[in-house]
Amino acid sequence: MLHIFLQGKIMRIRHTTIADLPRIMKIFEIAKIFMRVHGNHHQWTDGYPAESVLLNDIDKGWSHVITTDDGDRILGTFCLMTEPEPTYSLIDGNGWLNERPYVTIHRIASDGTTHGLLKNAVTHALATGCDIRIDTHADNHPMHHAVKQLGFTRCGIITLADGSLRTAYHLVNTSAHSLPNE
Repeated sequence: MLHIFLQGKIMRIRHTTIADLPRIMKIFEIAKIFMRVHGNHHQWTDGYPAESVLLNDIDKGWSHVITTDDGDRILGTFCLMTEPEPTYSLIDGNGWLNERPYVTIHRIASDGTTHGLLKNAVTHALATGCDIRIDTHADNHPMHHAVKQLGFTRCGIITLADGSLRTAYHLVNTSAHSLPNE
């Protein structure tokens, strides 16, 4: 378990458990509403992310939650995929910054009560020693802004298994990497 400092409060990052499933599914619904309000009407549709996707993430040890310090309340969730993302093998545009080992952040969502969860997920991911890759829908303007603020480089466009396109970003991990202040 990792302790983090967020908005003047100590938070925790831990692996997701099956017991967390109802709360995470609720957070996904909150995130979908946020997306629609901010003009992103085409990402996370048709029941995605489904409970089966989350169960797979939990089974593989990829799903994480960010909680209050006492662990009483889950504030957000993210998937930290620790194996190569198959859809990243082909990219249109400048291409990836390097071919070093990387982790991928997927399905990051907040309950809307706390800002800065992506920064803390990135800090957690950097602790693996790997680079970080992330992708998002063209209409997800808040995410584009956030990843750029955190130092990610836009590398091109990837195609998901269903044929939809996503903008792909890459953050090179250096041993002395520090993220910008919020």
